[in-house]
Amino acid sequence: VNNYSFLPLIVISNLWGADYLPLLFLLNVGSTVALWTLGIALLSGGGIRGTLKYIFNPNLIAVAVGVAVAFLRAPVAGILPAGPVGEGFVAAGEIVVKISANAGAAAIPMILLLVGSALYGSAHHLLSHKWDISWLCLCRLLIIPLLSIALLKLIPLATDVYRVSFVVAIMPVSVSASVLTIRYGGSPDFAGQAAVVTTIVSVLTMPPLLMLL
Repeated sequence: VNNYSFLPLIVISNLWGADYLPLLFLLNVGSTVALWTLGIALLSGGGIRGTLKYIFNPNLIAVAVGVAVAFLRAPVAGILPAGPVGEGFVAAGEIVVKISANAGAAAIPMILLLVGSALYGSAHHLLSHKWDISWLCLCRLLIIPLLSIALLKLIPLATDVYRVSFVVAIMPVSVSASVLTIRYGGSPDFAGQAAVVTTIVSVLTMPPLLMLL
């Protein structure tokens, strides 16, 4: 899985400003749903029963609740009764949203701590998959981005949507891959190496690819 959230956030905000970030967050909803359904199903490989057990997880539930709150927040506010009762519901909703926002902000440093511990545990194996990681770099940083760019150019997208999708397509392997392999199966050592090496190599591949915009 590529880094479809944190690194694109930095690149997009520096290239086009904060106006493009809502599009990135909307794209992240689809990426997150795909990761926690198809991605986890492929990674776990435990049959239909095991796959369903992994798919119905707190992460996917959190995404569903977040999307529901985002779409229902304005309509619900419009049908609430006037007066103290309605104001009480609005105040309670604002408190829940603020608590959720603070919890979401805390999730970023927490995932970085988990990733750091996972990478530390596999540090002695960091260069033990030289040929595999070389092929992965070629696929993740060149072949897949070029195929994705060609596909994006065939689709009649708005300029801002095209740019955001373009940036996400050229991202390296996500550092959270090592945590996912620990929880759902796979090789944490290889995932940690993939995240570190592809992120470093992407410094060389992203600038020329961005010139294709």
